[in-house]
Amino acid sequence: MSNLKIEESKDDSMVVHVQISGIKINNPNSGEVIEEITHLPFSIEALGSSIPELMGECEIPDYEDGYNSWKREYINGNAGVFTISIGEAVEYMDDAVNS
Repeated sequence: MSNLKIEESKDDSMVVHVQISGIKINNPNSGEVIEEITHLPFSIEALGSSIPELMGECEIPDYEDGYNSWKREYINGNAGVFTISIGEAVEYMDDAVNS
């Protein structure tokens, strides 16, 4: 996981934007396996309960396309912030891709 950006949300709480790698989600539409999610927004509380300590540092990947798309939809009230654990969010993404 890479921490990409931290910012204040509309309700004055903190949003942490992360990249998740090392996963395997089968995409039945393309036949490919998704091995990383380049952008997921989490509440700081959800992220803190998922990761109790800093695991190390890594190079920050290009996340701006995913972030800008999310930000546009968030401002318009069409997107939100995950308040569940990282594992639950990855399961949610798996379900969304495979439904």
